Amino acid sequence: MKIKTVPFLLAVAGALLITATEGFSFGSFGTNVNTACSPVSPYDGDCMLCHVGDFGDPTPAKDAYLAGGTTLTDFFCPTGPACTDNDGDGYAVDGGECGPVDCDDNDGGINPGAFDVPNNGIDENCDGVDSVDPSDLDNDGDGFTPAEGDCDDTDSEINPNAIEFCTDGIDNDCNGLIDAQDPNGVDCPQTCTDNDGDGYAVEGGECGPVDCNDADPDINPGMTETCDDIDNDCDGEIDEGCDTACPDADNDGYRDAACGGTDCNDNDPTINPGAAEICGNSVDENCNGLSDDTCLTCPDGTLLVIKKAKYIAEADMLQIKGRATVGTTVTVMDASTGEVLAEGIKVKGGKWKAKIKNIGGAPGHVTATTSNGCAVDREVEAAGKNHPKDDDDEYEEDEHHDRRAKKQHMPE
Repeated sequence: MKIKTVPFLLAVAGALLITATEGFSFGSFGTNVNTACSPVSPYDGDCMLCHVGDFGDPTPAKDAYLAGGTTLTDFFCPTGPACTDNDGDGYAVDGGECGPVDCDDNDGGINPGAFDVPNNGIDENCDGVDSVDPSDLDNDGDGFTPAEGDCDDTDSEINPNAIEFCTDGIDNDCNGLIDAQDPNGVDCPQTCTDNDGDGYAVEGGECGPVDCNDADPDINPGMTETCDDIDNDCDGEIDEGCDTACPDADNDGYRDAACGGTDCNDNDPTINPGAAEICGNSVDENCNGLSDDTCLTCPDGTLLVIKKAKYIAEADMLQIKGRATVGTTVTVMDASTGEVLAEGIKVKGGKWKAKIKNIGGAPGHVTATTSNGCAVDREVEAAGKNHPKDDDDEYEEDEHHDRRAKKQHMPE
């Protein structure tokens, strides 16, 4: 009985071993996969895909292997596009499922993802055209692009190397300066500067003799040299022909006219050719041979001056005096309102004056007019009380008519 049992058990164990070997033996796994995929895609993967769990657990790789046929091929050799990328830039020439088409598979710098350098004639990004940067083009063929300073790329005669012509109103050399503004300009007309209006310019040349002092109209090549320590005629010499011993007794900078100088009173430093004329004093301060010449306000060249206009608030009275041509009469008005304050004031000895009372407050300015058409204006000075008599108040006040009933003209 025991002898028969032992062979039976051995037979069962052998059958189980054979079954296990057929179900889980993968000794030829890689070879069988290569055979299935060959020759297109030989499998060179890891056969441990069959053993990711317990030795007896099924896996997708095991299932595909055991199923054989197309299941085995699809698992280990999945079908897909054949993509050609000879230059290794990640873009293939095939297109379609392989992605955007590489238009030059022999140059890794040319593909759909590359930057297209403008104006170089190469289509780096495979879009079919070379990109254009207008500032980098030389459209007029003059050798300069806008980026290189060509301010008009449609005209080959306008560029940074062009000549600036002064007669066309164009910035030919593209430096921002037009015609005579450009120091490089050619054929430019002469510019003549005459700031003092004496007819002589500082440039010389086509502008004539050089004005050596364009701030003083009395100094230019057309003047006569005088003995005043100034080069009056701009010949480079000072006081030529003058007596160097000629004095300047009053030290006002002007030599005595008695020995060739220009000072008409060398004993008074306020009288010389550079002094200002004072109106109404009959003195020739500026030595031009005329007294009060800058004070003439009348059309016929005669004189009218208001020497003083003072309002005495305490007496509500306006005191006014001046000088005018003998034989005329003077009218005084409020300069702001035009209201006549006094009229018919006679001129005696070249002088006139008036006291106008009850005028109702000080006017800001008064205007004096004469019967021969002269007019002059003066600001009114305010004072708290009557002022002392003036030097020329000794003559009797002229009679005149007052147009305001409340005003009274009083003799001084």
